[in-house]
Amino acid sequence: MHGQPLHRMLGRTLLALTLVAGASSALAEDGVGEAGKDAKGFYIKSGDYRLNINGHFQYRYFATFRDEDSVGTNNDIATGFGFKRARLGVSGNLTKELGFVVQGDFLNGDAFSLHDAYATWKFSDAAVLKVGQIFKLPVLREELNSHLTQLAVDRSTVNAVFTPAYSQGVQLDLNGEQLRGLFAFSDGFNARNSDFTSAAESDFALSARGEYRVMGDWKQQDMFTSWRGAQTAAFVGAALHYQTGGETAGTVDREKLEYTIDGSMRGDGWNAFAYFVGRSDEAGANSFDDFGVVAQGGAFVTDTLEVFGRYGIVLPDDSRASGDDFAE
Repeated sequence: MHGQPLHRMLGRTLLALTLVAGASSALAEDGVGEAGKDAKGFYIKSGDYRLNINGHFQYRYFATFRDEDSVGTNNDIATGFGFKRARLGVSGNLTKELGFVVQGDFLNGDAFSLHDAYATWKFSDAAVLKVGQIFKLPVLREELNSHLTQLAVDRSTVNAVFTPAYSQGVQLDLNGEQLRGLFAFSDGFNARNSDFTSAAESDFALSARGEYRVMGDWKQQDMFTSWRGAQTAAFVGAALHYQTGGETAGTVDREKLEYTIDGSMRGDGWNAFAYFVGRSDEAGANSFDDFGVVAQGGAFVTDTLEVFGRYGIVLPDDSRASGDDFAE
């Protein structure tokens, strides 16, 4: 689907939505189902079957300021409008146990890039298996929280440097009252939309994340902001990721070990979150140990106005060519 003109993509999307809308009306008229809108988006529902249709876009005015002596031909000031994201997706259930998610973004206005395409099997409320191009690997809490629920306009630079982002594989989610664990077997860092012979993949990758609910409700962890009137909640988490390559076709001789610990607390109109992340990266004769720290917090000064702040710093290995610390 890459490279197709935006008008053609939008035309097909609108046609699909029109057909879905027609099907929903037919279901409702026949008395065998219902259609409507709730927190998951527009939906069609009949028995155990449910189809959710959702989408959103983020449109921004950008302004960057650089040193006048920057290398290259970039000007010291660059401004303009642009889409950060324009996302469209469907999800739902075929049975009580079998679910699915498919969603992606229109990039640069004219190409569609797949993000999530996975199936879920719900063994019980405490155990769910995911299979496919499944997710953001269960490592960094900042990445796992949706871009729609961040405290700032987007995630931190530390997250951009250390996130394993999307991958392909299988993941088992185990959910308890106080503890939950996420375990993934995958193709490793940044293996979205890649074939099994791609150099972007590892031989194999293992990820494990554990979380403990000190107080509050698990759903409160999904959003960094805490509105006035919210109950107090606190969570701690830790994760470990290991991957290796170079032994199967196409992969690169490289090993990565990443680890993190994080904590968050939120209450009546205030929030705080912090984490540490480290990564050991070995590629051939080169070996690097990089670290990052993020701390952020916010408070509502009125019912709808929130002030917040965030500090993040990337601490690259001294032996890297660009080994200077970077703070934001």
